[in-house]
Amino acid sequence: MLKVLPCTAPECADRRLSLARFTAREVENFTPLAKARVKPVPCASFPGFFHTMRRVGTTSTGY
Repeated sequence: MLKVLPCTAPECADRRLSLARFTAREVENFTPLAKARVKPVPCASFPGFFHTMRRVGTTSTGY
């Protein structure tokens, strides 16, 4: 199992950001629905990676 290092920058500790990190290529491959719901935010701890932040006005699916 691959061990993922946690982000250490205070910007990444913002509770509005996802814990997951994505590469630019993964962000490009998001579905249109995912792109409408979240926006990528650069990771301060790991340059070249992104967290996601839910866009204002989108609702959760309840899961």
